[in-house]
Amino acid sequence: MDKTPRNSAFRNNILKAFSYKCTLTDMNALQCEAAHIIPRDRNDTAPNGMLLSRELHYLYDQYIWSPIPSTKQVCLYRKNFISYDIEVSDKYSDLELSINKYKFKRIEVKAWSHKFIEEAYIDFRRENYPEEFEIEDSSEEVVECEYCHKKFKKNGLKKHQNSCRKKGDI
Repeated sequence: MDKTPRNSAFRNNILKAFSYKCTLTDMNALQCEAAHIIPRDRNDTAPNGMLLSRELHYLYDQYIWSPIPSTKQVCLYRKNFISYDIEVSDKYSDLELSINKYKFKRIEVKAWSHKFIEEAYIDFRRENYPEEFEIEDSSEEVVECEYCHKKFKKNGLKKHQNSCRKKGDI
């Protein structure tokens, strides 16, 4: 993925919004980058951002991990923040990557970012589990998720529902 020149105001806004700490590790901002939740969006507004260590930012941009929108919980001790479980792609779950090594479980982002998290998670799933999305050219039976009502091929539904369990959270 090519690096796109970024707006310095975007970084400054993200630094302030996340109190100069990585949203996943609490690492100091000196070692962090302002990451776009949806990189291809080219949306340099603060709701499309989070502060991540350089390594975790790279892994995120490679679709190795993602916050899971259906696991959102309001952070009681951080005003205007939501906490999400994270998912690591099955392709990378056994590798010794920092996302696995340190067993990061949850990420906290500003509540205003939820719609970007939802869109980014779809991109993550599409990149790692394309069988869930290949409906159009298939003669295989198409079924609907009982939680979010999205349509999937029958063999992709079970994987999807594991991450979409909490009815009404989508």
